[in-house]
Amino acid sequence: MRVYTPFATAEDRNALSTLADEGTPPAAYQAALEALGISLADTLLAQFSADLPDRLCIVVTVEDADSLGAGIVSRLEERGVGDRIRLVCFWNDRIELEGMSLAPILKEYREPCRVDDAAVVIVKSIVSSACVVRTNLANLLAKATPRRIFVVAPVMFRGADEALRHDFDSAISNRFEYITLAIDDEKRDDKWIVPGVGGDIYTRLGYGGAANKNRHVPALVKRRRQHAVLAA
Repeated sequence: MRVYTPFATAEDRNALSTLADEGTPPAAYQAALEALGISLADTLLAQFSADLPDRLCIVVTVEDADSLGAGIVSRLEERGVGDRIRLVCFWNDRIELEGMSLAPILKEYREPCRVDDAAVVIVKSIVSSACVVRTNLANLLAKATPRRIFVVAPVMFRGADEALRHDFDSAISNRFEYITLAIDDEKRDDKWIVPGVGGDIYTRLGYGGAANKNRHVPALVKRRRQHAVLAA
């Protein structure tokens, strides 16, 4: 059963329905995720009020970068805080080993950022087992404690927040803040969250599978790489 959070607007619900519809073509699917990113960026900014940090470390995965991530970044730029953004993009593999889900990082794009002075914003289209979020967050926080840590996702599986919290010391996990639009509690074939984001996001976005998406360089990364080198 799906439960919408107070953050979800009528437009967000429509976009989530577009994702859940298995007949939605890749271009429309990507557009729906981008629209959700715009909405989530507005919600994120509202959480800061007048206490906006100098740096917003936006952390995306390669598959989310040109849809959900692009929506968040473009909206933050429109709202006049683009100079505070530092982008990190991870290319994660997915491995099932002895009943455990692992998400080793194959490569990364990282703009310089003093994480201790920043708000870290982990962006994911859907948080299920939280293994990707866990891996990427642990990599980023190896020697740092950010001012605030946000997990931003259109959809989360019920209990994923607690599972993630248990994997970190309380000094870190007590800083977790979640911005999500819908919480689901059903799985199909013990794998796909229902309705979730409509199945395998790699296929839905047109990548054709995990191996192909990890050969992709997002347009968002290319654009930021081509612009001026950013100072930390």
